[in-house]
Parts: sequence; C-alpha cells; structure tokens
Amino acid sequence: HTLKSRSFLNVSKIKAILRNMFDGDTPLGQDIVIKYKLTNQNEYVLEDNEIILEEHSDYIIVKGKYYNEFIAIQRILSFSPNCTVLEPDDMKQKIVEKLKEMRALYD
Repeated sequence: HTLKSRSFLNVSKIKAILRNMFDGDTPLGQDIVIKYKLTNQNEYVLEDNEIILEEHSDYIIVKGKYYNEFIAIQRILSFSPNCTVLEPDDMKQKIVEKLKEMRALYD
C-alpha cells in the first residue's frame, strides 16, 4: 500500500506493523472495518477508504476500511476527542488501551 504522507517510524514500530500483518488476528489482505461517529466533521478530510453512512446536524457516522490495525488506530487517534468508535467492540478496547498507554507517558 502507498501512503499519501511521509512517515518516520523507529524500528520497533516497523516490527510491530509487520508482526500485526503476519501474526495478527486479521488475515493478510483482509481489511479492518471500523464504524465511528465524528463530530466537528468540517475540520477533517475523509480518505478514499472512508465513506459517510449517516449525516446529522452535529455529527456524521463513517465507515473506514484500513489495511492494518496500526494504520486504523493511528487514523482514529488523529481525530482527537472528536471521534467515538462504534464498532467493532474489540477496536474500542484497543483504542482505550492505546490512550491509557499514551497517558502513562505523561504521568
């Protein structure tokens, strides 16, 4: 896959991505699908792999398809507090765990 932006990752991040691709729960080549609620949607540009399922006056419901878990989590986190994962439940938990890890860095 080609990313549209430049990324700098340390070796441990690259190893984690490869481990998820080859040893993770998601088979290689199968997209991770996440449904989420996005407020302040005018601040963001959706990617080609994201579609609006519902539009409301103060939020939208989006379905995104991502080729690996790392990219999916980073995309969700990029929306800051304006995003709530609706499904799947295991992705909600992974986001919560990632936020806890990030908070622990600042304690």
